[in-house]
Amino acid sequence: ASTFLRFGPHGALPAYSRGCDVAVVPSNRLETFCMVALEAIACGCPLVVTDQVPEIIKCFPAVTAVASGDAVDLRRRIDAALDGRVQPADNTRMADYDWSGVARRYIALYQSALRHVA
Repeated sequence: ASTFLRFGPHGALPAYSRGCDVAVVPSNRLETFCMVALEAIACGCPLVVTDQVPEIIKCFPAVTAVASGDAVDLRRRIDAALDGRVQPADNTRMADYDWSGVARRYIALYQSALRHVA
């Protein structure tokens, strides 16, 4: 049986993600960066996405991705995840995506821009 939750309190989201058998991001439109996918990775949840989350696929190449609109392959990959044949993505790089990691990258970018202006 599947359970779909419409809303959960923000503080409970990690527990929900950790309790999932699989997280699915069936986007059919381009997403610049998918926080739902990143949160699933951080919580060690197996993940299936479409090719509409290219930043996630680029940063986490082990994430299972299917072509947008390919419902047959999406179902096959979800079934594989439910059967335990899709492993969670490596989440050891999650520190790169916390606020301090993001701030460090912005500071480096701004410093680089200042060097080129000066």
